[in-house]
Amino acid sequence: SEPPSSKPLETVLDHLVPIKLDLEIDGRALKDLFLWNIHETTISPERFARALCDDMELPIPRFEQPIAAAIREQVQKFPRAAPLKPGVECLHR
Repeated sequence: SEPPSSKPLETVLDHLVPIKLDLEIDGRALKDLFLWNIHETTISPERFARALCDDMELPIPRFEQPIAAAIREQVQKFPRAAPLKPGVECLHR
């Protein structure tokens, strides 16, 4: 398998899904929105959650699993559509 950095950009972009976090635990709130590659292999949701907790100064033991679970749940629910090929336009009516 190729390392993610050697894949063409459009291959990676076609598999990004929006992840919305809206958590309140022990009176502390976390609201965030970011894109997650559904084929991510370089970082697990738990590792990402720990890094996010560090960045946001949130208690890792309380927030790690809810963040990781939210990522997995939203990735599973995201509809799997065929990726658009270059030059193909999508029209909304």
